[in-house]
Amino acid sequence: YLLTLIRKGFRVAVCEQLENPAEAKKRGAKSVVRREVVRLVTPGTLTEERLLSPTDSNFLAALVQSRDGETFGLSWIDISTGAFHVTATTQTALGAELARIDRVLENAPFKAQPSRIVATEAAFEQAAVADGQWTAFRSFAAPGALIHVEEGATDAGQWLEGRSDPVSSVRWDARAVWVSCDARLAVSRGRLRTPEGQVGTYVTVWQLQDDREYRWIYDTGALDDPQPPAPPADETPSEDLIVVGALDSVQGHVAACPASGQPPIPPAPVPAYAQDTRTGAFVSPDGTLQVRWVHRPSGERSVVLHHWQDDGWVQGMDQPIPGAITGR
Repeated sequence: YLLTLIRKGFRVAVCEQLENPAEAKKRGAKSVVRREVVRLVTPGTLTEERLLSPTDSNFLAALVQSRDGETFGLSWIDISTGAFHVTATTQTALGAELARIDRVLENAPFKAQPSRIVATEAAFEQAAVADGQWTAFRSFAAPGALIHVEEGATDAGQWLEGRSDPVSSVRWDARAVWVSCDARLAVSRGRLRTPEGQVGTYVTVWQLQDDREYRWIYDTGALDDPQPPAPPADETPSEDLIVVGALDSVQGHVAACPASGQPPIPPAPVPAYAQDTRTGAFVSPDGTLQVRWVHRPSGERSVVLHHWQDDGWVQGMDQPIPGAITGR
């Protein structure tokens, strides 16, 4: 009944038996077995995966005031993705910071959810492993999607047509996600690894479809050039050595929503490109997220992203895409 109580707004105290009846009898024949509260569960501290929605963000926030009373420390985390934010603010600006978080929460569960992109990315990769790399690309593509290869951004349907799946798929995982306020457009950036052990970077633009599912409308990826040095050969660790594995966390970014009654959001800045540079942009319907692909005459590719925040446009990414296309 834990999830039912949490959804109704209750805080739940979890009590556990801390001794067995035999130990209790040592204090007297009629002694009650000792029980204590071991956990207090609230909507923000619910961490069991089986009780959390895989498509919704789950936020927990904390606020602390400095001793002089003039400065506040504000932090909040999306438990679903591991995205953690912390800022220092003043009492005057605190209301605006809290309102920004409230706007994200008010949009839940169907809007501005970075965790939905993370879940879609995971399903995409699993399909690539199970069904074949290019088969998965075709299945998760939206109509009219573009894939950015060495020759330029081209129609993905035509490029993928008849392409045979490799024996083993590229593996990948998202490291950062940006979502527009209206959730209609999202961008993921992550790292990839080929079956041969080479690594690289990919960028994918996602569009929310009429069936409320995300499908990719732009994808590019390439191997690092040069490749990073190979990790050292495995050695027998010392008894005093503590080994910490990689932390699976994703940076989640949600564009600020336009304030009611305010002028329309102006277009994101566009730099001046050299002659013969090819470029195209995807803009969310509410204008809060813009991502632009760039293909220079030299063949160099890049992806530039801007997302709207309360004080204007913020450049979240200017990602060069070197090397050969990897299919991600």
